[in-house]
Amino acid sequence: MLAMDHAVSNINGKIWLFWNSDISCSVLEADDQQVTCEISHTEIQGNYIKTFVYAKCKDYLRKPLWDRLLHIADTRDSTPWCTVGDFNVITDIDEKLGGIPYNMRKSLEFIGVIEACGLMDLGFNGPKFTWSNQRGINFRIWKRLDRAMVNDNWLQNMPHTCITHLPSVGSDHCPLLMKMNARPDSCIKYFRFLNCWVEQPSFEEIVVDCWNRPVEGNAMWTFHQKMKRLATTLSAWSKMKFGDIYAKIKEFEERVKIAEDNLLQNNTEENREDLHCINADYIKYMKLEDSILKQKSQLHWFKEGDGNSKYFHALIRGRRRRLFVHKILNENDEWIQGDDQIAQTACDYFHHIFTVECRQTDSACSSKPAAYNLSTQIQLQHSSSDQAVWKLNSTGLFTVSSAWDIIREKRTKTKINSYTWNRYIPFKCSFLLWRAIRGKLPTNERLASFGIEPRDCYCCHSPGSDTIEHIFNTGHLAKIVWKFFAISLSIPTDFLPLRSMIMRWWGIPYHNEAHRIILQATPIFICWSLWKNRCAKKYGGKQSSIARVKHLVILDTFKLLHSIFPYISWPLNWSSLCKLLEKCIHDSKVTAVRWIKPPEKWVKLNTDGSAVNNPGNIGAGGILRNHKGELLFAFSVPLGEGTNNQAEVEAAIFGLTWCVQLNYNKVILEVDSQLLVDWFLNNNKTVPWLISSQMQRLQQLSSNFLHLKCIHTLREANFVADVLSKNSHKLTSPQVYFNTQQLPKLATAYLQQDITGMTSFRRRKLKRIKEPP
Repeated sequence: MLAMDHAVSNINGKIWLFWNSDISCSVLEADDQQVTCEISHTEIQGNYIKTFVYAKCKDYLRKPLWDRLLHIADTRDSTPWCTVGDFNVITDIDEKLGGIPYNMRKSLEFIGVIEACGLMDLGFNGPKFTWSNQRGINFRIWKRLDRAMVNDNWLQNMPHTCITHLPSVGSDHCPLLMKMNARPDSCIKYFRFLNCWVEQPSFEEIVVDCWNRPVEGNAMWTFHQKMKRLATTLSAWSKMKFGDIYAKIKEFEERVKIAEDNLLQNNTEENREDLHCINADYIKYMKLEDSILKQKSQLHWFKEGDGNSKYFHALIRGRRRRLFVHKILNENDEWIQGDDQIAQTACDYFHHIFTVECRQTDSACSSKPAAYNLSTQIQLQHSSSDQAVWKLNSTGLFTVSSAWDIIREKRTKTKINSYTWNRYIPFKCSFLLWRAIRGKLPTNERLASFGIEPRDCYCCHSPGSDTIEHIFNTGHLAKIVWKFFAISLSIPTDFLPLRSMIMRWWGIPYHNEAHRIILQATPIFICWSLWKNRCAKKYGGKQSSIARVKHLVILDTFKLLHSIFPYISWPLNWSSLCKLLEKCIHDSKVTAVRWIKPPEKWVKLNTDGSAVNNPGNIGAGGILRNHKGELLFAFSVPLGEGTNNQAEVEAAIFGLTWCVQLNYNKVILEVDSQLLVDWFLNNNKTVPWLISSQMQRLQQLSSNFLHLKCIHTLREANFVADVLSKNSHKLTSPQVYFNTQQLPKLATAYLQQDITGMTSFRRRKLKRIKEPP
């Protein structure tokens, strides 16, 4: 019926093997749960080991099977090995559907055997589950009990092995179809940069010498050719410098063995030096291999692991195996298999995409003119060449961050997210609070969803469920800790959920910067210390202690304040610390400011821009005065919509334009925008592309003066222009003033103050705080 030439079964008849004459199969061992065979095929070079499994249903009965698998892995380490069959256990909770939650403790031993044997699951095509209890809808359970796993040598020799779950007919299990292909890897091996190269002294010299060799052509062509040449040079240099590293390691292993034997037979100084030299070279190549393996596996955490473990090598093979395409689904929902058929289907698909015709679009385009004359409001810059502008960045230059800001889905910025993260607070503490608020901590309540039985709380003496709210808020210990720290800061202690209670702390008005930081940091430190106390009880065997939690919070707070304000003697007593915080005051800086009259035969133009919002409604204002401080002319100009920087530049342009018309040749342009001064004087400040044309007009205007100076002043010495710019928001058209009677009353008052040389005072609160007297 099966048309097979040979057959064999295990002792209890639960496992049967059938094969034809193309296959040579010899049974190495068999018991009631597995049959292990050495198999060879006429079209595959070499032998390989296969273990066919039918495991017991009870976990304690499967232990002899696990022992046999470990024994096979140790004794057949150099042979390709595959184990396939019904293991009657799953490796992940996602491999079960229906019924009660699965207890993963039943699978820990199986998972440990897989890792110890260096096996890797081949995955599958088709249905996810391989077994069903075949009961009614409300009582049906599905599991993935059947799988195929292989070692590193199997992946190295037959990387194209794939498993397909076939439909289950006449059984509660799905048949597994395994396809093996030992075809040689004919794909192109692309250049890969190895991190270990940069540690070689000659590496930089090789790169510099290769890169500096001239290449003719445009910039992009030159860059491409240099990169191509550098890749070829580094590949050739690596082969000459290191050779085949894996072959070298095997070679040095043999040389070390020979040198050790020579030293044992003839204990001379010469033989001892030879052994040390060979060992040094062997260690060097071992380090190179370790660096390459870590880079290929992309596992930075493997620093503490064993670079020679089976799992480490199998991981690399597994990544490579996932790159192979075994079959694809075409647009007619048909599976295409085979290299030639897959390649042809892919070529046909993309050829159809790039040559598709759309009659509606083509006819619409043909009925319209080929081009339109577009009018824009962009003022042309005749003296500069055209260049591409990235409008999403103020500099006009492309950046990945600006592009990401557009395509990413921005969420509303909330206060709790802004206050959770602070550069002075350790990241681990903020991250813990972030996880706690979102319910992402491994409490017993959460672990129960993975099949682990829930237990009572670890932090309190009284019994209670181990939940996030209980650990950080509602538990007996948590309530005492929160109340202790809240009372000294005059914060209400009535019960609220964790998120609301933290927001209450962050919403309390603060007296100074140190007080604000403590209100922000203390809830984070409380949660961090409560979690440490809980983990110390659960994992470290320590007793839960309220005093220890209080001490840790106070100590963290003290360290934070001392790092930010080291010049203040902070007490370690919490009550004294809170009293000192509320009494601390900020230092302030007071600067005397007054408007300076221009020299004789000079005039001074003060301008200012105003924006209701940024961007928003903008306006400009300014005043021109002689060496006596007398008004020559002033203006208020509404500018429509824009930014505050646009308003500053337009104010300067409007004022200088009037100076040109009135034939003033020696002008001092005084503004309270340091950016405008830097842009005008080209002080290495990139001009935003949005106002680059206005800045060019400003530079062109400067060529009309015999002498023109642009200087910065503080806002307190620019009050007249400030009043006129704000007054522009009340106007609908530009207004020019030629006498003081036309000026707004407030502007006239500030003008008289400037004429008399009256001093104003600029007060600024500093971040630095000082202790109360």
